Amino acid sequence: MYRKDYLQKQFEEFGKVMALLFGYRMNKALDHYEKEYFNAVLHFTALNASDVENMNADEFKNRIEHSATLSENQLNLLADLLFDRLNFYFEVQDLKAVENLKDKCMFLYAYLNRSGTQNSFNLNNHYRLKFLQNLK
Repeated sequence: MYRKDYLQKQFEEFGKVMALLFGYRMNKALDHYEKEYFNAVLHFTALNASDVENMNADEFKNRIEHSATLSENQLNLLADLLFDRLNFYFEVQDLKAVENLKDKCMFLYAYLNRSGTQNSFNLNNHYRLKFLQNLK
């Protein structure tokens, strides 16, 4: 019961953060976006967003596959935050950063689809993975 309440509260809080990030992106408030994004990654996953973005693909895959501290819920939140960041980079035309995060997002969504149980299947992850596979 407590775990369910905790998760529900965390997802509500996460939804507010994602809405805030979207609003900052839409209003071109890039300084506010940057600050909120880095705080969100740290708060929800205990990871440093700069470190995650600067990891090469092999380091990232190894970190995700062998993490003893990241739960499935945290990985889902990380995937959503990275996908939002990918959209940010797409909007500011940083195509190198888009490719970097595209590879990480694709791996993370595929990993979540592969490792989750039938009860934890996330249709959003499935569609985002298909979108990323078709992104040129």
